[in-house]
Amino acid sequence: MLFGRTYATIDKEGFRRLIMTPKFLDYSQFDTFMACELKWWERYRQEYQREPKTGQNNDARTLGSLVHEGLDAFRTTGTPTIANASIIKYRPSPECLSEATLLLNGYIATYPTELFTRYYCEEPLRFPLHTQMDGLAKIDSYFNIGEPITIPTGLGSSFTLEPGWWIHEYKTKAASKDVGKYIGSWRMNMQAAFQMMALEAMVGERPKGVLVNVLEKAPEYKPVRTCKSCKERSELRDWIPAADGYRCPQCDNVQDLDTKDNSKVARVPKYYRIMVQRSMAELERSRIDMVTVAQRMVEIDAGADPLRRTNSCVDQIWGQCEYYGPHSEGLSAAQYNGFVKVESLHYVK
Repeated sequence: MLFGRTYATIDKEGFRRLIMTPKFLDYSQFDTFMACELKWWERYRQEYQREPKTGQNNDARTLGSLVHEGLDAFRTTGTPTIANASIIKYRPSPECLSEATLLLNGYIATYPTELFTRYYCEEPLRFPLHTQMDGLAKIDSYFNIGEPITIPTGLGSSFTLEPGWWIHEYKTKAASKDVGKYIGSWRMNMQAAFQMMALEAMVGERPKGVLVNVLEKAPEYKPVRTCKSCKERSELRDWIPAADGYRCPQCDNVQDLDTKDNSKVARVPKYYRIMVQRSMAELERSRIDMVTVAQRMVEIDAGADPLRRTNSCVDQIWGQCEYYGPHSEGLSAAQYNGFVKVESLHYVK
């Protein structure tokens, strides 16, 4: 028994455990909760989300899921393939599937062998956090090395992995996101803390850190053309085909356009690696933050009203919160058209 809950060992190493309690705190919940308690309540307790769009998907989540499926296939079978079952599950558009395949094959070509990757995590891992709530993290894979290994970053430098346990994380990234800022964001990213605490609970010692493998998409090509009449510049995709050429979206002037790909930037994916580490003091501060959030979640579960943080309703980067509509009208997602109950989020097998 641990904190009043039963942990049943499934395999002989005890790496996978069936947990009888449904409540947990993972990075996704933590991140959502910090943005807005009411958004967390709608998503993770009421379990309402926007009704899925019909047709094919072309979003970042679909792309990342396909790449992860292909990497899992490569790690377990030696063949980097995206199975038909995954294509049916995620419903990618042809463009999304093509980009995922390009990223996958390019990564394998860049890093054809990774001899230090010996272990694979197939299920979410829980770790003790609060008397009424576990912590939880999902780990792509993890490994242990007995001597230092120097690895090129792919950015013109290298770093050395210390002997010990390491987490292997894969991330797809848009080329539009600044590389320096992206690397800097991992300095405070709580996902690394969740993963390190989960692995520590499993192997019995503090991991050295997280090896983040970044698969950066090729830069998107957005050709722009200038109207000869109004002199305004508009993206080529916004010009309207007409009988005598293309119609300017600003002034309706019709003119001939050069529609060829004249990009001067090589549009190919990039692959690089980041070493993310946390000191004992940093992990302890992260644990305190997690416990504070977990305690507040317990209070809300017991009847306290979740707070709405209106400054998170519309973000300059990510746009409008999916619950903006109902919350701006004082309603819940359950009372609003376009929302549906989602499949249970409990990681109980």
